[in-house]
Amino acid sequence: MILRFATLGGILALVTFIAFAKIEAAPADSLADLSASISKDFPSVPALSTAELADWLKDSKKSPPILLDVREEKEYVVSHLPGARRAKSDAVRQLRQLGAAEATPVVVYCSVGYRSAVLARKLAEAGFTKVRNLTGSIFAWSNEGRPLVNATGATSGVHPFDASWGRYLEQSKWRWVPEN
Repeated sequence: MILRFATLGGILALVTFIAFAKIEAAPADSLADLSASISKDFPSVPALSTAELADWLKDSKKSPPILLDVREEKEYVVSHLPGARRAKSDAVRQLRQLGAAEATPVVVYCSVGYRSAVLARKLAEAGFTKVRNLTGSIFAWSNEGRPLVNATGATSGVHPFDASWGRYLEQSKWRWVPEN
């Protein structure tokens, strides 16, 4: 069992590399097209729109979901959604340490939604029943002008991952390092 969880990080890295190579070979014209392709590639992974998440987070009558940012540390430190935690290599253990039960709502995101779809599927396979992948992920969230934070507070920039993936993020929002 420990080996199974220990290899999750390695499996995620390999699957992400293969997935990015696949998408890179046939780039989508827009983030909406890319999101549709991701949904098609992961039909068992429920999606949640940025508008739905924003409404959920504003609704004081609903418990907020656990937000997991699947991006690399260098991306996360530039900005992330308010209240989000960076997903660890063993996200199942991380959720259990946070006291999450299988029915706890969890929303995962990355830059565009592919890495987070991989993690969402793994969490579902581990028994989590209310995992959702944020459609368009942080790029869509940022492009829509929704709030972002980093260690120093509110910010507006997002790490574009690289120039190729950054084409789905408004270039004025590209940040390679955190703003002070």
